[in-house]
Amino acid sequence: MNNSILVPVNGIPPTIAALNHVLTLEGSHEITILQVCPIIEREESIRQTVIPDAIGEQREASRRTAQQIFSKATDYAAEHDVTVDTEIKSGHPADQISAYAATNGITRIVIGTQEQSLFSRILRGSLPDEIMKRSSVPVTTIQMPTESATKTDNTDQKRPLTFSRGIN
Repeated sequence: MNNSILVPVNGIPPTIAALNHVLTLEGSHEITILQVCPIIEREESIRQTVIPDAIGEQREASRRTAQQIFSKATDYAAEHDVTVDTEIKSGHPADQISAYAATNGITRIVIGTQEQSLFSRILRGSLPDEIMKRSSVPVTTIQMPTESATKTDNTDQKRPLTFSRGIN
């Protein structure tokens, strides 16, 4: 069975922890690193008619950032003797991640997340929660503790926590 893992990254420590988790898994895996540029364009929107150059500049800046992230991620993967594929998409991150997984034979999504309070999750939501609701494949989240959590537990090391939601 082909084991194809999708790792959405944006350069923040939780997404790097997710990549690290995948790179240290035993066995053979095809790994794709996905950067979603959150540029959402609607037909006939004011932004498209008034400032089309600004949208193009934003898209180009997002692509340059993605290339920098990919460069670091592929170097990091090479240190683990693993090759990875990279992909850039534009749009709503949860939509793009779940759609990419569905159309490209992905068997698991591994995503990094930061701890947040219940109030914050209710108010703002959570990208991993959105992906889990939309995805047709199992989703594993790698959760990084916040600074305040690491100060209260008397440990000097930040260790990611792993949670999975699977479909049987």
